[in-house]
Amino acid sequence: MDAKNTRRDVSLKPKRIEVRKKGHAKYAVIVGIAMVLLLSGVAGIITMAPHHTATRHTISVDANSSDWTGTLPNTANSYAISNGEYVWNDSMNDERNDFNGGNPDERVDLTEFRITGDSSYIYFLAEFKNMSSFHLGDNGATWMAIAIDNGTSGGETWFAGNSNTTVNSSAAWEYQIVVNLADSRYAGKGLNFTEYPLNESTANWGSIFYVINNTWKFVDYTGDTGQHGLMAVNLTNNTIEIRLAWSVIGLNPSDQPTLRISVITARGYSDYSKDSGNVWSTSSGGFALDCITTTGPNTWDEVQDGEVNDYITVTFDSSGDVSDGNFVPEFNALILPVFLVLIAPVFLRRTR
Repeated sequence: MDAKNTRRDVSLKPKRIEVRKKGHAKYAVIVGIAMVLLLSGVAGIITMAPHHTATRHTISVDANSSDWTGTLPNTANSYAISNGEYVWNDSMNDERNDFNGGNPDERVDLTEFRITGDSSYIYFLAEFKNMSSFHLGDNGATWMAIAIDNGTSGGETWFAGNSNTTVNSSAAWEYQIVVNLADSRYAGKGLNFTEYPLNESTANWGSIFYVINNTWKFVDYTGDTGQHGLMAVNLTNNTIEIRLAWSVIGLNPSDQPTLRISVITARGYSDYSKDSGNVWSTSSGGFALDCITTTGPNTWDEVQDGEVNDYITVTFDSSGDVSDGNFVPEFNALILPVFLVLIAPVFLRRTR
């Protein structure tokens, strides 16, 4: 081998080492980023709330939250299973303000959502930041929908109210609860509190409280005084409470059911005399103004495509108490980190 070739070989060797070092550095950066993103994306799925022994309790549906005893988690957009309740702490000030001149729209800003049950009923509690700016029956009052996937087949994905919003197809619902505080029957009465049962008068799209099934038929009971369903609202307490008999949603707690639940809020309107009531329409995207999600920081980031990808899962024991639960965030959040983890070895080989 001549001197020229020898010098060439020696001169290349450090460069090869340098390239390999750069390759390893790039690999380390990619893996580090991928692991951070992967952990953040999966956190909502695998994070387990402390498991508490079920403590069955019956809720008095009076729009007073004092008998809900589960501990609210300290972190926004997180949940806990506490005292037989699923307790969701919703991020405050994340609501869209399309109809409020750019100011906070506190009447639709969901701050807390709870679920529990006993052997007869499933219960829901929704709390909002501030409902004191309107009365029952006002146009634009709070509207809320709770979509319930009871685990059977043939679910629907559209939220009610012509809301232009769907649930995740994995949480397609069999039953949906709607509360429309703009019910025109209350207009001009200056009321801040009412209770309303699931009776025959709820078969009206302008009603303050109704339940529908996935064929868009009302689930109502002639003469019901609350034994099948009851809703109570107190604007001073910023609270809505609901109870439904398990049979209304086709379940029995003895079967220890697992539900998938999606929630949105909006501004509503009603003309009860014409069997009419829906949500206010925004200029684009879905019409939901708040929802249960970790996508943000504003609800627009979740609903701009017209779909609420996130949902709650909750399991009940045979007495009706919540025994386990979870929160399922948008799956798309996992695509990038998973892709990076898969592609990193290929990138490493190419840099060697």
